[in-house]
Amino acid sequence: MQARTPLGEPPPRVSARRVAGLFRPYAGRLTVVLLIVTGSSVLALAPPLMLRELLDVALPRGRTGLLTALAGGMLVLAALGSAAGVVQSYLTLTVGQRMMNDLRGAV
Repeated sequence: MQARTPLGEPPPRVSARRVAGLFRPYAGRLTVVLLIVTGSSVLALAPPLMLRELLDVALPRGRTGLLTALAGGMLVLAALGSAAGVVQSYLTLTVGQRMMNDLRGAV
């Protein structure tokens, strides 16, 4: 069953080109968000690998320098991941709010 407007008419069709046009003014910010998401995903791969190295090499062989470097690296990556999440949330929220404002202004 197709959705209907309050007057019983079918809703107007919205083209993908029209929707993409709404995002055009924010292309730069959305590109930054995409880069942050990609970077965060890559960063998320490193801690398990570092932990494996810590457990398989640093601890059994008593390499305290490597242990310190790996633990510190894991902390730095956690901080970077958190900071990237904050920036991503901020940019996503501001773009969404500005788009809503633009739509309200257009109506």
